[in-house]
Amino acid sequence: NEMYAKDISRKVRSTKKLLAQEGKFANSRAPYGYRKSKEDKHKLIIDENVSRIVEYIFEKYLEGNTGRAIADNLNRKKVPTPNNYYYQSMNKPNPYIRDKNQWSSGTIINIIKNPVYYGAIANCKRKVKSFKNKDIVYLPKEQWVVVENMHQPIITKEQWETAQKINVNNKHEGLKRRCNGEMNIFSGLLKCADCGANMIFNTKHYKSYTKEYYRCSTYMNKGKTACTHHSIDYNIVYQAVMDDIRKYAVLSEKDEDKLIDMLLEIQADFQSKNISKYEENIRKTKNRIREIEGLIQSSFEEKISGNISDMIFRCVSEKYEKEYEEQRKKLSYLETEYESCRSAKNDISGWLKKVKLCCETNNLTRELLVSLIDHIDISEAHEENGEKSFDISITYTFGQQNAEGKTYALMA
Repeated sequence: NEMYAKDISRKVRSTKKLLAQEGKFANSRAPYGYRKSKEDKHKLIIDENVSRIVEYIFEKYLEGNTGRAIADNLNRKKVPTPNNYYYQSMNKPNPYIRDKNQWSSGTIINIIKNPVYYGAIANCKRKVKSFKNKDIVYLPKEQWVVVENMHQPIITKEQWETAQKINVNNKHEGLKRRCNGEMNIFSGLLKCADCGANMIFNTKHYKSYTKEYYRCSTYMNKGKTACTHHSIDYNIVYQAVMDDIRKYAVLSEKDEDKLIDMLLEIQADFQSKNISKYEENIRKTKNRIREIEGLIQSSFEEKISGNISDMIFRCVSEKYEKEYEEQRKKLSYLETEYESCRSAKNDISGWLKKVKLCCETNNLTRELLVSLIDHIDISEAHEENGEKSFDISITYTFGQQNAEGKTYALMA
């Protein structure tokens, strides 16, 4: 089995490398704006039904419009997303429920970055580590195999290159920093309470001051039809977290042993539920991997016996190999999370020491937050007793939510 897998892996790699060097399109699905030629599946031809949309996207982007603004315009015009258009053209329902026919800024930028639109084919963008380790490694652009003038372009190369320069200037690398140069300590911790997406840090400059706040990334990417903005001031989040951490310090002062016993009980229950969830997902994923291995083996035997052609075998094996890689990656992630969950025995005493340190210094740091908090859910603002308030639910690393209460009034 190992020799067979190694041989198949080698042949697949060499075939893909050859196709890449020849500038042939090797993916199962044509990029938006193109379709595969009926005569040659490795050749792309312009899809006249939607190529104008691609032209529109580049035109608006070069005029200075953001990906978000372009996506909003397409949504207002009720233009089907690439996913929806693809499945509509096949007379099939779109299986990606989250799509909801909403263009996002991410979709726009992916189109902007793709060299296929000026007539080039870019292959070898990623690879798997080995036939034993199916983890996907994304390669830097310098290692891509790009062959130009392979099909009719929708835009010029000059337009594409200009768009790349604009995109680089618009891109922010790493953690966004605050206006005073300090790190955004809540990066990756804040979640939208309604859709579960990350909250994104933003700044808005006024004459006399600068506003620092967070917004739901789903709202920012897909607009108000997908989610609401959940806009909340940085200082409100900071104060809410600091106040809640102080409550644990107060409880610890009253009866630390009792608090530790309570937290250990919560931790054990939280851990047990997570372990069961991971075990079930791992079992299902392993079963599917075994099914795919059996299907690949059967296809190989059918090819050897002459029951199917080389072309059909390649099509079938490509389909199964793609899913096999996805399932292996999923399994690797689940097993890592499972082991982490099973071995997690938070030092509650150590956790309380960090809580006390926060209170003593009256300061939250990135390091302390990551060690104390798993995530923070932010609700949309609502009226309470005549004030604009937010529900802020803090889930700590051992599973406990806010010590008591979770509604915070909007501060001026």
